[in-house]
Amino acid sequence: MQSLLSEQQRILLEHDDKLVNAFEKISDTVKKSEISPFMLDFSKPKEQREYLFLNGQPVKADVTYIDIYSQANHSIHIVDDYINIKTLHLLQDVKQGVTVTVFSDNNYNKLHAGDYSDFQREFPNITIDFIQTLKTFHDRFIVLDYGTKDERVFHCGGSSKDGGNKVMVITELDEGFVRDGIHDEITRMLSNPELVLS
Repeated sequence: MQSLLSEQQRILLEHDDKLVNAFEKISDTVKKSEISPFMLDFSKPKEQREYLFLNGQPVKADVTYIDIYSQANHSIHIVDDYINIKTLHLLQDVKQGVTVTVFSDNNYNKLHAGDYSDFQREFPNITIDFIQTLKTFHDRFIVLDYGTKDERVFHCGGSSKDGGNKVMVITELDEGFVRDGIHDEITRMLSNPELVLS
């Protein structure tokens, strides 16, 4: 039991500095002591498939999005019509060589070309393709490693930019017609027009 606790403490200490830096970049003031309790939840085995965030838990939600994106080995496809600069900053720990595609109509024009240019200067190894959804989606989804044997699909109750500000759930979808349907919609949307940021 003592060795398990020591190992969890070691893991927490390794991640604290990285997470504090990440949250400072998305304009949240976070202290190490605030992150450690949240990290205990995320040091559990990867079998966890559902995440629930209540009002006032934006830090926990942000950590979850960053963790999900960091698990991709080949590609990340995000479906979210309500994006902003925070949407991009949550991608900062994406592995080298992972391609990122955001499907969005950029409702309310919250993400601007200047925001993306600033992001590219700060994270030059992360290139994002923007494609329109053409108003075909209501819910938000994340697809990791699309088209590979390791493909994973997450249903997100809210936009990542609002994570933790309202009650929301992120659920990994198992095999089934919904998961297959999302895969098919990603295939279809890949031929949609490019989203041009203004």
